[in-house]
Amino acid sequence: KLIYRFKQIFDSNVSQQEIFNNLVYPFVDDLFSGKNSLLIVHGLKNSGRKYTLYGNEDDPGIIQGVLFSIFDTIKNNQNRKYVIFFNQNN
Repeated sequence: KLIYRFKQIFDSNVSQQEIFNNLVYPFVDDLFSGKNSLLIVHGLKNSGRKYTLYGNEDDPGIIQGVLFSIFDTIKNNQNRKYVIFFNQNN
């Protein structure tokens, strides 16, 4: 018997901003604390994956939200030094 546990379930009326605030922003916050994160968006064909990732001009998706949040955090913390390392093995 398989048991699935969910922390949160959203209905079809949820906004992109609610999804970002509840699911994605904690990963961005962790990034600036030195933690690694991975977000996987999964779903059936035509279920809204691309829209959730990219959104549109009036309702930006996860990717735009992450980029805005990263640059906003850097802008608001100009006195801190940030270093990005790339691991060639991944």
